[in-house]
Amino acid sequence: MGIAGLHNFIKSAVRRTHISEFKNQTLAIDVSGWLYKGTAAAINDPTHFTNYTDFLAAAADASLAYTINMIDLMRRHGVEPIIVFDGGSLPAKRSSNRTRQELRQRNAQKAEELMRAGNVTEALAAFRKTAAVSHEMCQVLIRQLRIRNVAFVVAPYEADAQIAYLVREGYAAAAVTEDSDLLAYECPQVLFKLNRHTGMGDRVIYDELQMAEDSKGEHLFAGSFAGEWAVWSSGLFTDMCILAGCDYLESGAGIGIRT
Repeated sequence: MGIAGLHNFIKSAVRRTHISEFKNQTLAIDVSGWLYKGTAAAINDPTHFTNYTDFLAAAADASLAYTINMIDLMRRHGVEPIIVFDGGSLPAKRSSNRTRQELRQRNAQKAEELMRAGNVTEALAAFRKTAAVSHEMCQVLIRQLRIRNVAFVVAPYEADAQIAYLVREGYAAAAVTEDSDLLAYECPQVLFKLNRHTGMGDRVIYDELQMAEDSKGEHLFAGSFAGEWAVWSSGLFTDMCILAGCDYLESGAGIGIRT
């Protein structure tokens, strides 16, 4: 889900980068982000569905098309993807996952009621809150990846830890994702918000976070004392992300990245 406020907090360390800068390299892809974004095309076109079942079918088609489009974009620029899927559900997130599933079910029922009443705008807003990556979506995509000879990995649990491992161990030059969780996993290099039309994205190199500055030009994670970045990079940065609120620990009142 990402660490709330983190991307904006470290924006001074972000580089605008074109995908072609990774030519002849391999990137590890958090594919769930692409599948989620693909559903937006279905949600924004109500002519494809009038009920939740139809919406799921339209979302699956749109998600597959979006993901294949992104793979094609990378390959046109000489970049080879490794697609990484989420695996089993983590017991530590059982409560969060159950809450999300219940919320999706309530919004699906609400969306159908609004659609029957002819209130399309509010129905679409409710459908948007039901978006999820299903096992069936992943199976269809895996078949297409095999046809196109695209490498893929199913992580033991969540994709984030697997992707960070692939980059740390040199199987991939960087990660591509839609949220900031990979920084909490200390992934060495991450490309965020890759635009499917322009090929541009936000690139963050983990070790360059020591150069991140606040609005006054003062370093956020280095300079207060000798060896400060070594402390942040050896676990304190991850602790900060956890305390700011994540799927394993809800943020306390008034606690965020800045505080």
